[in-house]
Amino acid sequence: MSGELFALPWAGAEAHARMLANSGEARSRSVAARPAEVAQAVSVASLRAGSMSPAGGPEYPRAAGSALLARGNVATQAPSTFERFWRLVFRAALSAEDEARIEDERIESNRARTAGLLPILAVIHVAMLWVFRPLPDAKHAVFRQGVFWTHLLTLPVTTSLLAVAVLAPKRGWRAAWVGDAVLCMAIYFGLFLSLNTHNLSPNLNGLTIALFSGTLVMRPTVYGSIVAYGGAAVGLLVGIEVVQPDPELQTASLTTGLAAILLTFAFSRALNNSFARDVAQRLTIARQKSELLAWNAELEGRVQAQVTEALAQKAEVRVLDAQLRSKVRDRSRELARALRKATGEIELSPGTKFEQRFQIDSLIGEGAMGDVYEGRDLATGQVVAIKLLRRWDGITSADLKRFVMEAGAAAAVVHPAIVRTFHVDVTEGGQLYHVMERISGRTLEQELAKGRYDAGQTARLGAVVADALAAAHAAGVVHRDIKPGNLMLCAGAPGVKVLDFGISKLHDEEHTGVTHAGQVVGTPLYMAPEQIMHGGTVTGACDVYALGQVLYEMLTGEPSFAGRTVGEVLRAHVSEGPASVRAKGHSAPPELSELLRRCLSKAPEERPSADTLAACLRVIADSLGAAPVESIGAPRFPKGPVVIDRLPEVLDTGDVEATVQAEVIVVRPRAG
Repeated sequence: MSGELFALPWAGAEAHARMLANSGEARSRSVAARPAEVAQAVSVASLRAGSMSPAGGPEYPRAAGSALLARGNVATQAPSTFERFWRLVFRAALSAEDEARIEDERIESNRARTAGLLPILAVIHVAMLWVFRPLPDAKHAVFRQGVFWTHLLTLPVTTSLLAVAVLAPKRGWRAAWVGDAVLCMAIYFGLFLSLNTHNLSPNLNGLTIALFSGTLVMRPTVYGSIVAYGGAAVGLLVGIEVVQPDPELQTASLTTGLAAILLTFAFSRALNNSFARDVAQRLTIARQKSELLAWNAELEGRVQAQVTEALAQKAEVRVLDAQLRSKVRDRSRELARALRKATGEIELSPGTKFEQRFQIDSLIGEGAMGDVYEGRDLATGQVVAIKLLRRWDGITSADLKRFVMEAGAAAAVVHPAIVRTFHVDVTEGGQLYHVMERISGRTLEQELAKGRYDAGQTARLGAVVADALAAAHAAGVVHRDIKPGNLMLCAGAPGVKVLDFGISKLHDEEHTGVTHAGQVVGTPLYMAPEQIMHGGTVTGACDVYALGQVLYEMLTGEPSFAGRTVGEVLRAHVSEGPASVRAKGHSAPPELSELLRRCLSKAPEERPSADTLAACLRVIADSLGAAPVESIGAPRFPKGPVVIDRLPEVLDTGDVEATVQAEVIVVRPRAG
């Protein structure tokens, strides 16, 4: 079977082996730790396909033939002419599954070709009926009458076969006989036209055209071919005897006609067998590809097992780290219960010793809730950042809880791109503070004042930030205030740090209900629609939306809804879509534009998760050849004429009233 008629030719097998090798190489990138095993798998797959020798050269056909001869499975004598003709007409059988697939494709091919070509033939029939319609005193009346009746009788057969071909898919008809019927109709039609013309001009042009046309277009069964071509031969023998009295013309016509019939019959069977061989090869390639993918999956599993084993060796370190983070979080919970002890405010100046452990060097920042100082840990000599509440007048217990949550949230997340928390405590006077890693650099907000970034820079920085957010979301922490001012660009890896978990939402029973009723927390330019409408029910999708706004600003040089009032910005987040990056005249890869569109979707469930976003941005950055974030450099393009007004971080509905009408938020100042 496969060793005879369906043996793959060397050129096709070699191309098949290259395809399998390329497929194996593409799948094996994820198991780069085991290149030798992957190469071995590809080699074995190629050998199973019968396409190359173990050395990779074109010696397999000769070696395989020798092996088969040694086992006595291949006859040494050449097949006879009759055997070759028999193999041409009746090909070797395949498996039941392959035979069924070949038959299905043959039937569908014949049906599609019938539906496409028979309308043309029907039009020709109608035109010929008009041209050769009976006319009084017309020359060659017998000839014209023969042509007229031939087309008239063939037209209903043509339309019937066309109707079956068109209706078969809709009615669920298999119609396996359509190809055979169309071939028979075409050949017999050509035969009748040739016999009718023979009295005027002794030629078989009509039959010859019909034979070759039907052979090239249709894919008949063996028995359909015998009926079509055998019937044509019998009809030619009888018809020539009737219409041609000259013996010499009879002999010439029969010789030409029968030769054409035999030739087209052999050609038809060769085409059908070639079609069957192509289908069988496609099925073989698909099966071998699936087998190769299964081998690669097995290799991936083995590599994953080795990685798991390596990670298991670090279990002790992970346990200690988890214990440390648990202690920090427990301490933050204890501090939450001591919030009512808050009294006065500590004034710190350079040179002041704070809590008998830290030396204050300078004031380095003022946040929404507290002041940040640079200091030195006298116990370790390490330079640190110390954040404590700036003022107490009017601050509620919820404000104090938010401060504790910042420490608890930061301690709950361990990631190179998130600022580490070293110490959380309360002063003797009841004032909360926590000590963090001191980061030197410039915020992304400061860099965006200089210009905008290109697509590669944007994707690389966004991938690192999204990866950090994914770690935070896995720990149950939602930042809720991702913006350029909370992203610090620094010289060391990973090149960017996420700051200020001061309004983060920690999914924990002790930290529920922190936000005031009627208070919307976040920065308006970057707030998600659900964060505006339902401030207390935010998820990680809010951070993805905010990061999408940041990436949009990096590409275009301005926020998506810049230059508007607070109310207009909030309304736009809920009811308007930002203009695309390309619409603003900036170039970006289609993949990045589509990813930003998904991030800025109004529906949270349509946005990608943070880890999916990180993976997609990483692929885009790699494809653009972007440098690491620590080497990303300044913005690539100069700043445009747009002036961005930064809006307040915390909005209170005591000052802003939001109403929903027809799915559009209308924000206006409250009277009085």
